[in-house]
Amino acid sequence: MSRLHSPKIFKFMTIIFMVFLCLLFNYLTQINWVKIELPKGKPEYIGQGARGIIYAKNGNILYNLVSQKLWQYPHDELIYMSNIKAIVYSETLPHQIKYNLTADNGWVKYTNHTGFLGDHAILIIPNDDNKNNDTKNTNSPVTIYGKNINLDFTTNKFTSKEDVKAVQNRSMISGHGFNYDKNTEILTINSKVIIDYLPQKEIK
Repeated sequence: MSRLHSPKIFKFMTIIFMVFLCLLFNYLTQINWVKIELPKGKPEYIGQGARGIIYAKNGNILYNLVSQKLWQYPHDELIYMSNIKAIVYSETLPHQIKYNLTADNGWVKYTNHTGFLGDHAILIIPNDDNKNNDTKNTNSPVTIYGKNINLDFTTNKFTSKEDVKAVQNRSMISGHGFNYDKNTEILTINSKVIIDYLPQKEIK
């Protein structure tokens, strides 16, 4: 009767297998492993028809953002967008709108609450007095038209070095370059200032 296996053959095959593993391990340790990275010139991801809502720590809505397209590059904290529509709310007063933003293109950086509006940018800043529902208050929001506007939502300051036009009620001011401070509600036009002022109509 023949035996199905031999102890000698088993030991021999075990030795051969161990030698093979040692050679393979030695080969792998000599390989110069290189980390695979995505091309920096191509987006890491692209989103179509994107909408995002960001909440503050207290649960109130902070940002409501809609974009036709958004994308982000590897190792870049900026999120780029096209056809932007965004609403920024007060962190402490629920549902109170601080700004309405639209632009053909731009970016946001959530880590430091900054942003940028590119071409055909419109920044609408509601009048804080309207939050008291004062029917005698006829001040409309300040609407700023421009491009290449830098946004800082931490300091509530916005700047641009391009031509700008601001409209409130029936009055308009235009010029080149501006600084707006929401805290003081002061708009400063840097140069080439033109003012077209018309008194607002009184509500009796």
